[in-house]
Amino acid sequence: MPPEAENKVDTMSQTDIDSLVDGFEEEVHDATGDSIEEDGEGANAYEYDFKRPNRISKDQLRTLLSIHDSFSRLYSTSLSSILRSFIEIQIESIDQLTYSEVIMSLPNPTSLFVFDVDPLERKGFLEINLPLVFSIVDRLFGGRGRSIDSSRELTHIEDAVCRRIVDRAFEDLTTAWAQFYELKPRLHSTESNPRFVQILLQNDTVLFLSFKVIMEESYGLLSLCFPYLLLEPMLTHLSNTPWFVSNRRGQTPSEEMLLNRETANTMLDINAVVGSTDVPMRDFVQLEPGDVIRLDQSAKEPLSILVGDRLRYRGKAGLIGARKAVQIEEEFVPDDLNDGESESDTKPIHTSPDEDA
Repeated sequence: MPPEAENKVDTMSQTDIDSLVDGFEEEVHDATGDSIEEDGEGANAYEYDFKRPNRISKDQLRTLLSIHDSFSRLYSTSLSSILRSFIEIQIESIDQLTYSEVIMSLPNPTSLFVFDVDPLERKGFLEINLPLVFSIVDRLFGGRGRSIDSSRELTHIEDAVCRRIVDRAFEDLTTAWAQFYELKPRLHSTESNPRFVQILLQNDTVLFLSFKVIMEESYGLLSLCFPYLLLEPMLTHLSNTPWFVSNRRGQTPSEEMLLNRETANTMLDINAVVGSTDVPMRDFVQLEPGDVIRLDQSAKEPLSILVGDRLRYRGKAGLIGARKAVQIEEEFVPDDLNDGESESDTKPIHTSPDEDA
């Protein structure tokens, strides 16, 4: 072999380099966690940012999303009941961020409520944008719930009103978590400047959820921040199986209690019907004050008592003091409340002489 051949080095053209790189990219076809082929063994590859580690798995995130979707429905019902107005709450996003990123993303001033979670001895916070807070306060004090563009902090009265709203949010959050973990947040303090809330180190990982609250006259944002250290003991309880099993079981006791609580103050129309009759149009147009209309039942017959437009009771007319009253004597049980019994089946209700409806 000639001496110059020993020192000769094989070089690759640019075409060869491009072909090699393209072949490598075809093997690593998904860098988001799907499997890739490596020596025929099907090893897994994942993207991982050491500055922002994702400590919550995708399955756990899906369950957390379902839990807080349930919370958004419960809280929208609660707010609608409190404000006497239609409220819709939708989840905007769920992210794993560092605590410093969350604090820097919040407006200043805002309405921020720090909560404790016993017995974990950890803190999180619920944040409500000021335009939404002012809309809620305006609605509670008799206004239409219009949004107010203001950068001022809340007054003591407005803060006290908001605490009532936040306490209800914590109750609904407890209900949404009940089938997975006994999470009981309790209000610790309030703050208007997010940078003054130092409950974690700047680089600690948090779960940050953002909700859009839609009112009739305005809308705003509501946020929840859970430190990873707070969620860590709960993560072992989060899986898809309990969620779907609980859905098949139907209504839980906590959901039933919430439903009873929200419907307890519902207003119903109750009417006692003295009687009715049919009047020809020619007679109707000639009616004058003092004319007598003969009804289809005598004065001694019991009155029909309607709840809404349905017959539910029979009773007799009377007086309590100077006010007219009706004493209930019989109850009619509709088919959908008594497994097929007809409305003609009644059961007596024992009432005192002073009871009225």
